[in-house]
Amino acid sequence: MKNISGFERRFIVSGLKENIRSDGREMFDYRDITLQTGNLPQTNGSSLFKLGNTHIITGVKVEIGEPLKDHPNEGRLEISVECCPSASPEFEGRGAEDLNSELSGAMNKIMNTNSALDLKSLCILERKKCWIIYIDVLVLDSDGNLFDSVSMGIHAALSDVRIPKIRVVPGDKVGDLEIEVFGEEESRSLDTSKVPICITFAQIDGYNIVDPTIQEESCMSSRVTIAVNKDQNICGMMMGGTSGIDTQVLIQLTQLSIKIGPGLYKALDYMTKQNTTKLNQKNNLII
Repeated sequence: MKNISGFERRFIVSGLKENIRSDGREMFDYRDITLQTGNLPQTNGSSLFKLGNTHIITGVKVEIGEPLKDHPNEGRLEISVECCPSASPEFEGRGAEDLNSELSGAMNKIMNTNSALDLKSLCILERKKCWIIYIDVLVLDSDGNLFDSVSMGIHAALSDVRIPKIRVVPGDKVGDLEIEVFGEEESRSLDTSKVPICITFAQIDGYNIVDPTIQEESCMSSRVTIAVNKDQNICGMMMGGTSGIDTQVLIQLTQLSIKIGPGLYKALDYMTKQNTTKLNQKNNLII
């Protein structure tokens, strides 16, 4: 956590009393978002996501592997998040390891489920072969609110993913089966309509704000991150900070996250579509 002076803290709190934050936003405004997809050529999907001065790059690789024993007819996601030590002083040493583990665990928990992604559609041969989607996230620069940034970066990268077309054919030996993988031109996209994104609130001196900067996180007493999908369903909740949040306040923030979610999804979908259009125009394939 970044250390700030007493004067900086008083300045932030005094602004909240007037519904004005230090960067000019109101309490429930997000910072500017920019998004590029398909920027890593050696991947099956990728995104470069920026929320204010927080920069996230996400790469996705799709490989054939074996399903888990307790989910024999499903594929799976394996998500790893790493905070670059140069991104922030708090990422040096043990601090980065703990945060990497927390972010990776949270993303796997809310996204590696059938309610987020149709994992059964990733099954190739029950109990034998499935698609495994490896998602690697690198935090290049941090100015706060990593949960939201990482989740939206992953959502955008998954929207960019293409799954190769395959065919199961008889092998050389009786009873053996082999998998033929076709070229990229016959690949398919993933249905990401139910993949959730995170919406994070911080509480500072009793005031609740969304999308906290790193300075605001240094002042907060508690944090709640709520995962929502396009259907406005709550998919998960994570708490942080040194204090709890009143039950009624938590209900209010949950309702607020449901209202904020559609606007974020609309922005992500628009930017993803614009990026795809530009990419295809470059290749003379306007869609």
